[in-house]
Amino acid sequence: MSHQGSPSPVSDLTLVTVSLKLPTLWPADPELWFAQVNAQFSTFDPQYAAEVRDLILKPPDADPYDRLKVELNKRTTSSEQRRLQLLFNAEDLGDRTRFQLLRHMQQLLGGKVATFDQSLLRQLFLQRLPPNVRMVLASSKDDEDLESLAFLADKVVEVASPAVNAVQTTELSTEVEQVHSDIATLKKLVTSLTDTRHPCSFRRRTSSPAPTDRPTT
Repeated sequence: MSHQGSPSPVSDLTLVTVSLKLPTLWPADPELWFAQVNAQFSTFDPQYAAEVRDLILKPPDADPYDRLKVELNKRTTSSEQRRLQLLFNAEDLGDRTRFQLLRHMQQLLGGKVATFDQSLLRQLFLQRLPPNVRMVLASSKDDEDLESLAFLADKVVEVASPAVNAVQTTELSTEVEQVHSDIATLKKLVTSLTDTRHPCSFRRRTSSPAPTDRPTT
């Protein structure tokens, strides 16, 4: 017999921690209840299951699922110290936009983003930007909010990229022209040397005395 309306397996860690509080055991059909429990745990990522192995193998008597949720969040979430280390040392722009970088840095602060020293966060953010972008943003107001600053940084990059490409193209064209000029100069030099050698050889051949017949005796 098919069981319609059965909950779908939960695969996302966030949904697991929120939805893992199971309903009260159904005395009328405990087999069905355990089947639903197994369906949820069967999709539990082994990586996260290993983090709470002790609780799964030996669950506490009181509020086992609430305890599992709390411990899972605690054991798999980066510590505040680790997040600050990433913020100060390890975070760089990478493939992200400047606005995305700022958002990520704010996420590392978690609930402390509102109370964190914004001038310090501003300096940390600016340090991750290319020098040419920092030079442009240096003229911005100190009290300008970081979101506007990040948005402006992205605009600076958008405008600067075509100009940089144009400069690089111009420099390449100049180098190519110089190579062509050097080649032309070398060709002229080779031609000049060749023209100079041939007349000398001709004069040496024509000025040599003609052999005379020796008198016969």
